[in-house]
Amino acid sequence: MNLLKSKLNLYSELKSLVDSAKEEIIIFSPYIKLKSLKTLLTEATANVIIITTWKPHDIAYGSSDLSVYPFCKEH
Repeated sequence: MNLLKSKLNLYSELKSLVDSAKEEIIIFSPYIKLKSLKTLLTEATANVIIITTWKPHDIAYGSSDLSVYPFCKEH
């Protein structure tokens, strides 16, 4: 298991995990953004479950992205 660090290997490691999942993958991320999610899931073939949070202060500061919900619902 590798240590995942933002701006070093986080995206490449997550992308590899998502792309290699066969049946299901669960992503726990309180601050996921729609653009990142779309990029991460471009080649996903497994069922993807997203668990996030939308606390009012996170939304106010732009940490949480409410546009993730309609995207997930549609897909």
